[in-house]
This record gives sequence, C-alpha cells and structure tokens, in this order.
Amino acid sequence: TPAAPPARRQLRVAEEPAIAAARAAVTAAEAPAPTPAPHHTPSVVVVMFPLFLAFWFLCAFVTFSWAGEKMPWLNTHIALPGNLLIAWGLSRIADVRLKIEDSEARSQSSGFNFQSSIWLVPFAFTLLLVALGVALWRFGGASADQQGQAGLLQGLVPLAVAGALLYAILTIAQRAGAKLVLGVCALTLAALAGAYTTRATWLVVYDHPDTPRDPLVYVQSSPDVPLIVREIRELAVNQTRNARNPGDPIGGLTMPLIMDNGDAQADGEGSLAWPYQWYLRDFQRLEVRDAEFFRQATPDSFLVNGPRPGEDQIIAPVVMVSRQHVTDSAREALEANYVRRYEAKLNWWFPEGNKCDPESDGYKKFYFAYPGSERDALKVCPGIDTTKIPPMLAPLLWPLDRSHWDGTGQFLLYRAIPEPLRLDGREMQVWVRKDLAPTGEADTGAASAGPVKLVAQQAIGEPGALPGQIDQPRGVAVDDKGNIYVADTGNHRITIYAPDGQPIRTIGGFGSGPGQFNEPRGVAVDDKGNIYVADTWNARIVKLDPQGNFLTSWGTGTEDFGAGRRATVTDGTRAGNDANPLGFFGPRGVAVDDKGNVYVADTGNKRIVVTDTEGNFRYQWGSAGSQAGSFNEPIGVAVDAAGNVYVGDTWNGRVQVFPPTAEGPVSPLPTATWRVPGWQPQTYDDPYLAVVGDRVVVSVPARNTVIYYDALGQELLRFGGTGQDMASLNLPSGLAGRPQGEVYVVDRGNARVLRFVLPALGPPRREGGV
Repeated sequence: TPAAPPARRQLRVAEEPAIAAARAAVTAAEAPAPTPAPHHTPSVVVVMFPLFLAFWFLCAFVTFSWAGEKMPWLNTHIALPGNLLIAWGLSRIADVRLKIEDSEARSQSSGFNFQSSIWLVPFAFTLLLVALGVALWRFGGASADQQGQAGLLQGLVPLAVAGALLYAILTIAQRAGAKLVLGVCALTLAALAGAYTTRATWLVVYDHPDTPRDPLVYVQSSPDVPLIVREIRELAVNQTRNARNPGDPIGGLTMPLIMDNGDAQADGEGSLAWPYQWYLRDFQRLEVRDAEFFRQATPDSFLVNGPRPGEDQIIAPVVMVSRQHVTDSAREALEANYVRRYEAKLNWWFPEGNKCDPESDGYKKFYFAYPGSERDALKVCPGIDTTKIPPMLAPLLWPLDRSHWDGTGQFLLYRAIPEPLRLDGREMQVWVRKDLAPTGEADTGAASAGPVKLVAQQAIGEPGALPGQIDQPRGVAVDDKGNIYVADTGNHRITIYAPDGQPIRTIGGFGSGPGQFNEPRGVAVDDKGNIYVADTWNARIVKLDPQGNFLTSWGTGTEDFGAGRRATVTDGTRAGNDANPLGFFGPRGVAVDDKGNVYVADTGNKRIVVTDTEGNFRYQWGSAGSQAGSFNEPIGVAVDAAGNVYVGDTWNGRVQVFPPTAEGPVSPLPTATWRVPGWQPQTYDDPYLAVVGDRVVVSVPARNTVIYYDALGQELLRFGGTGQDMASLNLPSGLAGRPQGEVYVVDRGNARVLRFVLPALGPPRREGGV
C-alpha cells in the first residue's frame, strides 16, 4: 500500500488518544457494576485506664473510711489513685492543639482575635472566683442592723463585677468554642488548687514543722524534746569525761539515767520511749522503769550502779518521768535528792475535739454521725447523750453554716486554730540531781515543788452574755478603789465589778464605732480613773472616762481580715514599724504609768509602742526576732513603781525587763530576761503578766498555773492546777496586782476572775546560802 500523505499521518496521530479514551469508556459501560462492600458499624473505643483509676479510688475511699483507723498516713492510699485520675483528666484537657487550630481558622474568617482573647480567660475566671468569694463573704455578715445592711450593699458591687466577668467569658466561648474555654477554666482552677497545695505544704513542712497546726499531723514531738536531749548530753559529758573507752571516746555515754517506760497495765500509757529511745540510743545506761515503780518510789529507789565498773551505787543523775505518774508520794521521793529542771510537753497533736461530746468543737463531733450509731456510741462513751448526736448529713451540711466561716477561713489560709480549740498533749518532767542542777529558774525549792494549792478569797463573774456575766475574758485591771475591770472578749465589751464582786456596768458592744469593740483583750486604768482598752481587732486603743463614756481612740488597721477585723501588717521589721508608728496588728496588752505614758503591746507587729494619754506617738522599740530587745508575739505588758517595763515575749518563751533612762524613754535593751516554762510558740492562749509590789506574776495557760517571780526572774511560788474549785484554774489569762499582795487572775476557761492573796515570802533560796 502506498504511504499516506504527511498531513493525513499527522491527523491520525492526534486522533489516537481520543479514540483510546472512547474505547475505554465503552468498555467500562459494558462491564458489570462492582459489588458494593458490606457496611460495618464502627465500634466504640472505651479507654479502660481512667475507669480503673475511678474504681481503685472509690474502693480505697470506701474501704479505709469503713474499716480503717483514721490515721493521716492512710490518706496516701486514697490520694494516689485520685491524683492519677486528676492528672489523666488534666492531660486530656490540656491537649487542645487541634481545638486551637480549628478556633483560629474560624476566628480568622470572623475577624475575631483569638490569641489575645483566649489568654484573658484565666485572668477573668480567677477574678470571677475572687469576686464571688467577696460577695458571699459580705452577704454572710448581712443582718438587720446598719452594719449588716452596709455589708449587704458592699456585697452587690463584687457581685456585679462577677456578672460582668461571666458575660465576658461567655462571649469568648461563643466565638472561640465552649469546650476550649471550659478546658482553659478547668486548667486555671487546677493551677489555683496547685498553688494552694504548695503553700499548705510549705506551712506544714517549714513554718510549723514541730507544731501540730495541720490535720495531717497525728502526734508530733514538741520543740522541748531536742532541747532536753541537748542538755542531758552536755551534763553526761561533764560527768563521765574521765570514763572514756573505745566505744565512748569523748565520754558521756556511760552516765546512767532513769526513764519512765509507761504503765504496763495500760499498754504502756505514759511511756517516754517514743521518741527518747531514739534520741538517747547511744546511751549505754538508759534504765527504764514502769509506772508502778514511781507510785511506790522512795528516795532510795533511784540508786543505780556507778558509771564505771566496781564503783559503789550512786543516785541516778537524771530521771525522766511522765507527768501523769508524778503522784504526791513520787514527788516527795524525787524532791529528796532532785530538783525539777523541766516540765515540758512530750508530744502534742491537732485539736480534734471530743467524740463523746457531740456539742464540743472539733471535727470529732461528727464521729457517730451515721445511721444506727447510738449503740456504738454508748459502748465507747457510756455517758453520751445520744439525742445530740448529729444526723448523717451533718458533716456535708456543715460547710454551709456561716457561723464558722471566719474561723475556718483563717485556718485554711494561715492555719490559725479557731477558739476555743487549742493545742494539747502529754507532759513530762526532767529531774536533775541537786548537786548537778545548774543555777537558774528551775533549781529553787519552789520550782521543784510543783503548784501550790493556794485558795482564792473571792470569785467574780459567771459565764454568759447578760450584764455581769462574761464570755472568754482576757485582760483585767483594778483601780485605787478596788473596782475590777474585765475585758469581756467574747461579748465585745468591758464589764466592771465593785470590790465585793457585784456588777456595776458594762461598756460597749460589737462594732467599730465610738464605744464599741471587736474582741477587746487588754484593759488598764490610770490614777484619774480613765479606762484604756486594747481593742484588738479594731486595731486601736480606746480611752473612756471613769463613767465609761468614749473620749478618744488611736491606732489604725489598713487591711480587712474578715468579720470586721482590721489590722496594719508591718511584718515586724524596723523599717515597717517606723513607717507605721500607730498601725496596729492585734494589740493585746496595754499599761499606763504615773507619768502619762501608755504602753501598747502591738502583738502582731512584734513591738511596744508608747503614746501619751491622748494618743500622741512618743516612741517605740522592738522588732521581730529572738535577740535581746526583740519580740515574737508580745502580749503582756506592765510597769512597776520605778518605771521598769515588763514585757511577756510569749513565743520566745520569756519575760524581758526594760529599765527607764535618765532621758525619759525606756531603754530598748533589757536588764533582765528569764524563761517561762510553758510558754510555747504558735499558741494563742494569751498569757499575761502583772506587777505585784516589787515582784511579778505570770500566767501559764497551757499548764493552768500562775508563777510568782521576783524582779530578777527567780521563781518564788507557783499555784493553780486544772479544775473548777477555788484553788484551781482553767486557761488562766489576764492578771492584775495590788501592792498589798493581792492578785486578780482571769480564769478564762471557767469564765470568772479569782482574787488571791499571795503569802509573804522572804528572799528566794540562792546558790550557796539562804
């Protein structure tokens, strides 16, 4: 066949792809339709790990709540799965990358600025929570009086702010996505909870590691324990330094000492083995005795073998005994050869309350709050009133009770134990052989004899809120006519009694206006009959005329602590105190001398402020610390006829005496300082002191005693003891003395004031003579 012309050949090449495509289409049309694949419903994927954690958490919670003893360390078994579950949930919430991309794509199309708005949510949500908290706090104090109405109106402002913030968050959620905004809010809430957890952990580990101010602490050795061990070791080295051996190269470990091992009939109750067996584990002659030994002890019972082999028997240099085993006969046996060097706390615990008294404070009031608990309650507490056992839902409804919100808030933020709860625990005594006891506060005959049963001559007051009745009283003062002025703290007023104990009048009531008070704790009277009141939580000193009429006040509180409480916090530094000379933080003590000086114990700011009788600032001294002239929670303040100022430096556990100077102001450095056994840090029992002639009396609420000192701190006498009779005390607080040897003691726990007449005592026994 002859060849095709070139033009036709080019046309055929161009048509071939189209022809091939047409043929393929015809073939596809004629081919049978493919059989569709069977339809499968997608299976639901269930993540089992969080379900396992939830199951683990609930089982642990139920098991340890029902069958376990309520010990803090059991929280670990409950908290571990709960924390893992929370961590898993937060990780899912935090995985928002895809949500952010989707939201950014939507926001770009709508002109919404995503990046700048989504980061407003954490701040807005935090402010929303704060505003709601302030509003609820203001509404919680609402009442029918003028102050309550003012609180109601003040609560509307933060409520309006909370509404505006909620509107802003909802607006962002509408544009950025509700799930994303809810996730950011959840992460913000977790961050706030984490910050609080960190702060609470810091408080329990560093701020008060040896003080049981946290429910996490079950039983805690007191700060007295290492001090006692240190002194025993020093005494042991001094006594046995010549009895060295390869196992005791410096001496000290061969000194014998006797330790109380508790009551064998009561599972070792009162034993000092924990923690002293650990602290004194290297001592080779630690001899234990049980409670029966001390009950039957005679002076010869404390004989032991000498520190070196072959030596004759000696009287044990040191005896350590539980306070509850020191009977009258045991004390007489010890006093024959020993002086009591320490009466201290062995250990103490969080104030949990009394499970056998459903009306008492503390969380144990709900111990039997479950159905059918009456039978169990009667077994454990035979005298319990079962009609007062709280119902099952009482623990759940308790957070809604506004009456405790202020105290609970202070505890959650600062671990301040709400009244009337207080730290308590087991007590012990350390007796040192007379020839070894160092000179000082504990080597006098009076110091080793224990409290004397000094009987009060008069009891004034009774518990209640009616005129003449008192509630949680603190300070007391007596004028030249014998009238008694009591800081009736719980009733927010001053109650005045005649010398025969009959009530004359009450002054004040709750509030911050003229003539009103907020927990007044100190009171003083000048030679003209004017009354000075340490109005503690109004952060001021109030001056009244002899008839109780308001004259003036001075002092300011710039911060609101809730429930009407105000204070100016200077942190106790010199610079802070100088910048706020009349800014008070919980002043508790006030005294006035015959030269018109008013001395104010500005307790929270760790100083003494001096003004004139009209409130004009004169000078101040002191700052936070433990060195001479510094203070830690000064409470009691008193002035003697010579112008010496006595300050109860409570948390430093001492009294400091500051002399007058030729220039007029009191010297900022003390001329005398002495320890007060029983004054402990981080406690709020409000111990006071007072001048009686040329001597000093000091209250020790933790031990329900009053100690009588000379002007140099030598103990002359101690009296009191736990009880309600006329020779016993319950949380003694304020004191007032008269030159003729009378002392008035505020028996706070019994809501009364007792008048004692101190015996005429000669000079105390000194080392080397009488």
